[in-house]
Order: sequence, then C-alpha cells, then structure tokens
Amino acid sequence: MDDVSITSGDYPCIEVTKASRTFVVLSGTNTLTDGRTYGYGYGEDYETTSSNYVSSGEDTKGTLYSKGQLLFSGSGSLTVNTAYKHCIYSKDYIRVFEGTITTENTGRNAIQSVNGFIMDGGTITMTGSGSNTDNESRGIVVEGAEDDSYCGEGFIIINGGTITGTTVSKGLTAKWDVDEDAETTDTSDDPYPYVKINGGTISLTTTGTPKDDYTASNVTDADGVTASSATVNLSPEGIEGKEGVFITAGTITLTTTDDCINASSTSSQVNISGGTIYTFSSDNDAIDSNGTLTISGGTIVAITTTSPECAFDCDDNTFAVTGGLIVGMGTANYSEPTANACTQNTVVMAANYAPAGGSMAVCTGSGTPVFAFTVPSLDDVASDSSTNTYDVLIFSSPELSSGTKYTVYKNTTVSGGDTFHGLYLSPTGRSGGTASGAFTASSTVTTVGSVSNGGAQEGNHP
Repeated sequence: MDDVSITSGDYPCIEVTKASRTFVVLSGTNTLTDGRTYGYGYGEDYETTSSNYVSSGEDTKGTLYSKGQLLFSGSGSLTVNTAYKHCIYSKDYIRVFEGTITTENTGRNAIQSVNGFIMDGGTITMTGSGSNTDNESRGIVVEGAEDDSYCGEGFIIINGGTITGTTVSKGLTAKWDVDEDAETTDTSDDPYPYVKINGGTISLTTTGTPKDDYTASNVTDADGVTASSATVNLSPEGIEGKEGVFITAGTITLTTTDDCINASSTSSQVNISGGTIYTFSSDNDAIDSNGTLTISGGTIVAITTTSPECAFDCDDNTFAVTGGLIVGMGTANYSEPTANACTQNTVVMAANYAPAGGSMAVCTGSGTPVFAFTVPSLDDVASDSSTNTYDVLIFSSPELSSGTKYTVYKNTTVSGGDTFHGLYLSPTGRSGGTASGAFTASSTVTTVGSVSNGGAQEGNHP
C-alpha cells in the first residue's frame, strides 16, 4: 500500500478470501474508510453487492478483512475508520513487524483475530468510542476457537513496539472462555487464551461504566438484529487473558474503570517477572487474578481507592512476592501476600502511617531510606474523593532485610534517585516530616498498624 485511499460502500475496503498469508507492506500515507454503519444489514446472513463485488457476509467483519494471516511491515502508515464492526480482522492471526497503524472506531473493535496477535515493532494507536449496548468498542481482541489445528493458540504476545489506546471496553483481551465459548466437552482442541508482554510500550485507557448481568431493552447488534430484552455485561479492563497474563519486560500504563490487569479463569495466573508497570482503576482492582498471583521482578505501582476493591487481588489463592520493587494502594479488602510463598520481605501497612497526599519513607536506624513513596491524594487519583477510601499500603523491596528495625516517616521530603509515579527507585535521604511508627521485619510478610482485612472480592466480570 503506497499512498492508497479507499472509501467503501456496503462492503469492506479490502477483502482477502483465501486462507493464506497476506503481507501488508506500508509505504507513504494510506487510509481506509468503511462506508457501513452499525445497526444495518451486512452480516453473515446478508449478501452484499456492488457493481463489481459479490460476497457472503462471513467475509464482511472488517474494513480490512483476511481469511488468512495478516502480516504488517513497512515504514508507512495506515489509518482505518469504521462505524460498523472491526477495523482490521483476520480469521487466523495478525502480526505487526513495523509500520504505523491508527484505528478510529465507533463500531466494535480496533483489531480482531481468531488465533493470535503478535507485535514485534511499529506503532498502533486505537480510538474506540462505540457505545452500542453489549457491543462497546474494544481494542485488540483475540477470539480463540476449538480447533485441532490451532490447539493452544488464542493468545496475544507483545515483543516490542508502541500501543496506545482509548476504548469504551477492554484494551487488550485474549477472550476465549471455556464456560461461555466451548462447544464440546473435549478439551484437546481448546485454545489457551493468554497475554504475554516481553517488551514495548503500552498505554491503555478505558472509559465505560462496568455492568454485571444488566438487563437492557432493545439491544441491536451491528447487523440490525434487535432483542427486546437482553442480559448484558460490560467489563472495561485494560489487559485481560482468560488463562493468564505474563509480563517479563516493557513499560505499561493502564488507567481503567474496571480491573487494569485481569486473569479470570479459576485456574489462571498473573505472573510478573519484569517491566515497569503503573495501574490505576477507578472502579475495580488494579491487578486481579482469579487464580494465583506471582511477582518476581519489575517495578509496579498499583492503585485503586474504591471499596471493596484492592490493589492486588487473587481471592484466597497464593500471592507470592519473590522480587521486584512494588507498591499497592487500596482498601482493606486486599489479598494478603502468602507468607510461606514469599521470599522477599513484604509489608502491609495501615494508611495512618502514610497518609494520602504526602511522601512516606521507611528508614534504617542510620536514617537511610530503603523504601519511599509519594502517596497520591484521593483528589489526584479520582474525580470524586468522597466516594473513595485508602486503607492499606502494600509494599516490597529487595532492600528490606529480615530482623532489621525500621522507622516510618510521614509527610517527609525524600531526596535522591528517579521516581516512577511517586515510587522512588533509589532514594538516598529524607528530611522533615514526622515519625509515624516503627516495625521490625520479623517475617517475610509484616503487618504494621491496625489493618482489618475484609478479604478480596472475587472478580467475575466476563
């Protein structure tokens, strides 16, 4: 594609009907504009025609559609606009090596495939403002499918590049769910829906209001089929892998109205071994696993202030901290780190030791800070602080030593080193403020102050 501009009628701009690889090489500035509108008939039971075009509706799901694999490269750009279904769709997998891709969508999703999405480089910018009930716009979606040829697929892998997105619903989702999507009891052909991030820069914002089993009337799909009444859900999570989310590297910023990171199967896991991660949820958990949660590395700031949600949530399953520099700010309904699974000292501290709106520091007897964080005020992290609370700070650092007595200072001034969303990476000193208390790291998990743990709430958003 070299300075191509295509505007379609009641059909895709580009349609590849053969189940083979399609190499999309971008040069110059390219634009695809879909002429279709959400709520009219172009779907799988609808024959679309123009003077030179006849197609069954199965091939009309995307403005750029391929029955086979789509592989993007080149130094040019591609902008895709649609008010119908998906900007880019493949019935197999999509891989982005390089190029600049921009999607602008008031229909359904930015990029969707069946078997997988892999990104090695390039830039993707997504704007999804479609608010059609039960079909709100998502970012990158991998469906997954029961198929012997593709067993274990249905994944999203990010190795590099830059992804920026603002969507009503989920930002990245590997969505196949055995309870909702399985058509047989045979598991040998099931996909394995996970998200793995090995690098790159990801910044995602979701804007929708979460809904669980909400009864809506006159729900219309993209092809104009209307149900007089339907039970709908909306879970605007940042990154979702039904069976797992694995992060080894990269810079990730998630600002969401639902869970920022979510693994929703009871057999799932969230495993973070590296990367620089900021998560803020205004209405749910920051990092949520319905299975286990393991942190062995990386730099993590996780914030939520809406009761009963919490910074780290894995229900009553194992929460292991074995490395990394982490801090979580949330309510008392938190998942406590599992003492016999943790090998790095972790502290659960009551909010009165480190009030919101000021800096806190944990110092040795000589006054050297081993951990420091500027606790954001409730006004900083939410538009309506009256509906938000902060009860507990959970933090862990390789600098915390067993058997050592530490003094906690609140409303202090911390010096030295860079910061990441208020978390000091290598603090060297402090001055001023007040000593709010002291503790000895007597075990791998130490509770400081009066902390009433209400227990993390089970996450069951779809």
